[in-house]
Amino acid sequence: MYWASVFEDQPVIEAAIYGHAVSLDEVQEFARDFRVLVDGYQGKPFYIVLDYNKAQFASSEALFALDNVKDEALDRGAVKVFSVPQRTAGAYEHMAFRMQYVLEDREEFIPHAANAKFPPLPSHYVSAA
Repeated sequence: MYWASVFEDQPVIEAAIYGHAVSLDEVQEFARDFRVLVDGYQGKPFYIVLDYNKAQFASSEALFALDNVKDEALDRGAVKVFSVPQRTAGAYEHMAFRMQYVLEDREEFIPHAANAKFPPLPSHYVSAA
């Protein structure tokens, strides 16, 4: 299961994916719906808060498909992704694969969605990519 919404007062998409044994098909369905929200920004800069701390993925492919959702959003105008990962030993291993994005300040792992801080975006934002 999942949900996604756009903040009314800030350029932010917030989404959560959760459940037991989240399958690759479910992540792909989420990706299709999420893409519609990303497209709504028409290349303008925005932030993403993606909470998946209550998701148990059925396979590593499903988890890596979620990474693809983040990557696609970063390629299409997202300035930064705030990820709220699972709190398991496997989560730390997964975060290691995202370290380059962390070093580039394009992704930040936070313990709760409320910890996300959105600096004002310049009117003419220039992507680091």
